[in-house]
Amino acid sequence: MNPDFLSPSSIIDIHTHPLQRLADGTVFSPAESLALMLRSMDKAGITMSGLLGHNVDPLQSAAEIRAVNAFTHEMVRLCPERFFGFVFINPELPSDLVAEELDHWLVQPEFRAVKLE
Repeated sequence: MNPDFLSPSSIIDIHTHPLQRLADGTVFSPAESLALMLRSMDKAGITMSGLLGHNVDPLQSAAEIRAVNAFTHEMVRLCPERFFGFVFINPELPSDLVAEELDHWLVQPEFRAVKLE
């Protein structure tokens, strides 16, 4: 986050979900989701957004959680001046999986927070 980019009147939305798939089966790439979100943000006057991955299922697999976080990571990597990421994790999962996922993502500059679901 570049402090020179933000002003006292900047609007920062700290809870947004990227579009990954629609109920009709339509799937979005990180770049497609990014373009849609930027248009919406610009229209609403939002300077920056925090991205939180979607809850896949109450019993997500390690691969599903990793995919959600990878999607968020790629979106932020494509546009770090407008987005920051939250690592998505379910604390009810085995502690070794939770620790592995947090250790993997929290060293990445694209992630600034954790979303417990």
